[in-house]
Amino acid sequence: MAEQPKDSGSASNTNPLVRMTLDEALDKINVLEASTKTLDIQLKQVTEERNQANSVLHAQVRASFLNKARGLTQIPETSLHKMGNDELESIVRLAEQIKRPNPKSIMFNADSNRNEGLIDLYGERMKKYGSR
Repeated sequence: MAEQPKDSGSASNTNPLVRMTLDEALDKINVLEASTKTLDIQLKQVTEERNQANSVLHAQVRASFLNKARGLTQIPETSLHKMGNDELESIVRLAEQIKRPNPKSIMFNADSNRNEGLIDLYGERMKKYGSR
């Protein structure tokens, strides 16, 4: 068997050389730079539009919380305007909970060991007035 000679250029066979002229390379660079500039401009425009939309939504949420807080609390207007949206949201939630508490059922019976004959006050109220 004859031994095959080792080819030092075998790497070049698997990765063919790319040949282009200097003008072609410069043209590709110019095209890529132009497309990068276009993408940068579009990114800035989209970012500005997103920021504007977010500020509008932020203002709408803030106005909603301010209106609810005015109706539910006696906090001065100047104090409300100093608060952030998170603070306003927590104040509105707390005020709503205070205004409409979640009542628990209270059962009365002379003999606490037996379950028969118990009166569920909350259930009776719901039967009489219905859920609101």
